[in-house]
Amino acid sequence: MEKVTEEIQKGTELKKTETKDSSAPVIDPDTKIKTVDRAALVSGVTEPRELKKTETKDSSAPKTEGATVNVVDRVAQQQTVKQGAVNRSIDHGTELKKTETKDSSAPVIDPDTKIKTVDRAALVSGVTEPRELKKTETKDSSAPKTEGASVNMVDRVAQQQTVKQGAVNRSIDHGTELKKTETKDSSAPVIDPDTKIKTVDRAALVSGVTEPRELKKTETKDSSAPKTEGASVNVVDRVAQQQVIRQGAVMRSIERGTELKPNEETKDSSAPVIDPDVKIKKVDRAALVSGVTNPPELKKTETKDSSAPVIPPDAGLRECDRVKMCIGIESANLKK
Repeated sequence: MEKVTEEIQKGTELKKTETKDSSAPVIDPDTKIKTVDRAALVSGVTEPRELKKTETKDSSAPKTEGATVNVVDRVAQQQTVKQGAVNRSIDHGTELKKTETKDSSAPVIDPDTKIKTVDRAALVSGVTEPRELKKTETKDSSAPKTEGASVNMVDRVAQQQTVKQGAVNRSIDHGTELKKTETKDSSAPVIDPDTKIKTVDRAALVSGVTEPRELKKTETKDSSAPKTEGASVNVVDRVAQQQVIRQGAVMRSIERGTELKPNEETKDSSAPVIDPDVKIKKVDRAALVSGVTNPPELKKTETKDSSAPVIPPDAGLRECDRVKMCIGIESANLKK
């Protein structure tokens, strides 16, 4: 720690650094900036040039000079063509194939089947007048035989407790041989045996933090600005330059001309489609407003609450023996 403190007090000599700024744009040394005549530019914009007269030749219409136009009834023409096709099919005719009909709707009955006559009166009498059944005797052997046997009442809980106590007593009498165990404590930190601990001078350390050393002055050379020594800079009106470019593009498009497309008919389908059978009724605004501002008086309603449990008037409460109930639950779990 003393060595570190000495190095902090001695300090370190820093190397001089130079900053190379490459953020400036790269300009070709042969680039020349010309001065723009603003008066001539503004006059060219405010006083537009005289345009040449152009003639438009419309070739969209069909050529009909010297041609005769005959009006044709399209519907009558189509009907004539259809009628001719029908007449030709009738004149030629069509040879039809012979067909045979196979009826499979009748039920399939075995030829060896014989049908007997049923006596309906005897059948109906057997249904309406049931036969007399014979008397039968039932022998119930489900109950256990208890004749001459003596029944002893057994306390199931006490019996189970006796069995458990006997098992515990036998395990205590016999005993249990335990295995030998060894405890390995790995909670202590692992420290290298070659580690040496030095004493730290706390006063010198704190003084070095609270009273920082005096730093040496350094000089910085800023070379980020572009070199403009000996260069001539001309101020350019950017707005006027853009206007000149746009004016030139407009003049070139006027001189070349633009071929116009023939006009097409515009079909406006923005209007809503309303059924001709729709009828509009007049609304009584006064009655509508009065119905909103003065609402009608509502009828009184009664609410029937059936959420409470239904308890018979003859129902009584009995005291419960909690100990017996717990013993019964435990015995039921032991049976499972």
